[in-house]
Amino acid sequence: MALIALQALLVLLISAALLSCGRKIPDGEFSVTDHDSRFVLSVAGSVRNGTIHVPKDYDPNKKYSLLFALHGGSQNSSYFDGKGFDALADKLDFIVVYPNGVGMRWDSPNDAPFFVMIKDKMLAKYSIDPTRVYATGHSAGAFEAYELATYVPGLFTAIAPVCGAVMGDAPMSALEPVSVLHVCMVDDPEVAFGGMRDWNFLSAEESVNVWRRAAGGLGVPVPDSVPMPRDRLSASRETFFDGHGIKGTLWHGAKADCALLAYGAGGHIWPQRATEEIMRFFYNHPARGATVEIDSGELPVCVWQKSRVKLGVKASGPDKIKKVSYWSNAKKIGDADKAPFEIPFDADLAGLNLFRAEATLVDGSVIKSTRDPFLLVAARADAKDTPAMTGSSSIIPIVSARSSANEDSYLEPPNAIDGDFYSRWGSGWTDEQWLILDLGSPRLVTGVSILWESAWAREYSIELSADGVSWTREARVNASEGGVGTLSFKPSRARYVRFSGHKRGTEWGYSFWEIFIHGE
Repeated sequence: MALIALQALLVLLISAALLSCGRKIPDGEFSVTDHDSRFVLSVAGSVRNGTIHVPKDYDPNKKYSLLFALHGGSQNSSYFDGKGFDALADKLDFIVVYPNGVGMRWDSPNDAPFFVMIKDKMLAKYSIDPTRVYATGHSAGAFEAYELATYVPGLFTAIAPVCGAVMGDAPMSALEPVSVLHVCMVDDPEVAFGGMRDWNFLSAEESVNVWRRAAGGLGVPVPDSVPMPRDRLSASRETFFDGHGIKGTLWHGAKADCALLAYGAGGHIWPQRATEEIMRFFYNHPARGATVEIDSGELPVCVWQKSRVKLGVKASGPDKIKKVSYWSNAKKIGDADKAPFEIPFDADLAGLNLFRAEATLVDGSVIKSTRDPFLLVAARADAKDTPAMTGSSSIIPIVSARSSANEDSYLEPPNAIDGDFYSRWGSGWTDEQWLILDLGSPRLVTGVSILWESAWAREYSIELSADGVSWTREARVNASEGGVGTLSFKPSRARYVRFSGHKRGTEWGYSFWEIFIHGE
């Protein structure tokens, strides 16, 4: 395949031993072990393997979607650890396969037979909807997703290549329609946004347009040899994301949809929030009977305990919806059976509330929300009952932030207090690191909430100070798992708040999307 040429650029480690189960198995034998988490498959005399994620509440009586996630060059299936696919798979009813390339590469002559066989084996073993089979991949894995969609028609329903491109010698006039979400970085130094003719791959926009023509974006496929007029390229366009330096554009086609999600900066990495957008795209392709998303526009970030907020949804095809059910974390909190399908939510318990919604349609099918907001509930400084109130009333403004060290110049401490969930602070890569926040004047502090990036602390403490010199420890966490952590403690007056990291939970340092200080 044309992918071989790309490997010389992308793969630093060009030789590695093939991971296997250590025994010879008959050709075509498929074995799943370790509670459905590892598989081995013999293809054309070669033993191939990888890992699998099956939802914990797997029910053979309902249909699941199947997703392949392909690692980049010099990587293996563990590349996707912490990327968030497993959690979303549990929520949206996906089974995920993380296959390993031969020698950490995707240029083996049995790659295509391997994917065909593993798909067939998975469909035979699990309850999977054959019309909902997907692939995503990073870097070399993204090129492989494009290659497989090109040369193995019908293998996938949709693909979402990340930091990859279409090769210039692909048979562009003979492609079978596949929905495509092309995710890229404008400043990618390895897979240039504008393409690289020397390496024979197209630009991001050309890569999308190749598949748009195959999908019949205007109802009729246009041969590659025929120039596409500019006004026709913009037909059926929908902006689905616009902010934080990220632009997402989707074009509806007669046979499939194609989209470009372009990040203004980031280089050659897995972009923040890309997993959520990819799973949302897959979940809705092919289109379901309706769509439903919790309306986060009026939902505050944080409220005091005993506050009341309103939950509502944005839905397509509301006339098809019979009922909307709401959950906070794992607990069902209410149903709404009449438009506009709103319910009140009483924030009785302090901590994190992650909301989700499900719409039961008149035909009995169930549609799930894919962009789920959260609400932080802060314990009050006193025990008195208070009237219901909304807004971010429990968050104390932070004047400035400084840290012991930063991972990079674009991961400065102010990113942790700017209210933007797409920017982050990253510490140095040692256990003992700190971040000091200045509230500007003494305030009554009652707690802290931290929105962790994938680099989180296993052990950390929160300390308060009136002068920035003498510190009092108010809370210590010894077994954090990252995510969103909310701590409440005895109200104390302080001007300075210090996060002190003691033990990292990953190989990196500590990284916050945001940190909030609660109090009055």
